[in-house]
Amino acid sequence: MSIEEFKYLWDGSETGWFLQHIDHVEWHLIFYFGKTGPSKLEFIKLHKIVPELKSLKITTIYNHLKGHSIYRTQEKYGNIESRRLFEQASAIGLNVDLESKQVGGYLPISKDNCVLIIEDDNLANRVVEKMIEAGVEVVEIHVD
Repeated sequence: MSIEEFKYLWDGSETGWFLQHIDHVEWHLIFYFGKTGPSKLEFIKLHKIVPELKSLKITTIYNHLKGHSIYRTQEKYGNIESRRLFEQASAIGLNVDLESKQVGGYLPISKDNCVLIIEDDNLANRVVEKMIEAGVEVVEIHVD
């Protein structure tokens, strides 16, 4: 497919198209330990606090984190959940920090609320650029 096939989205030949920009923040918790990794007490606290570690055996966590001075959660959390976990971890003496990443994207949507999915990411990005350059309306949505 070529970009010309999507020209109707920004040239006015088919009215009613707009861009929806969906934006949200993903949060990870980062735990800091000594050079040899978490102490026995820290392993127990991690197991108790971190959702992705709760289903694992302490020995599995030990084998995974032994010798590591930093642990970054694999799971992504929303703002409220990450703050709650941060507060809980801090309250029981874990050295913890939060890391955030802004993510999101654009979707062309028709006046009938039909979403146009362009599977080629490079082409999709070029179409979005053309729509923005042409002044197509952008509706911002922030998801928390």
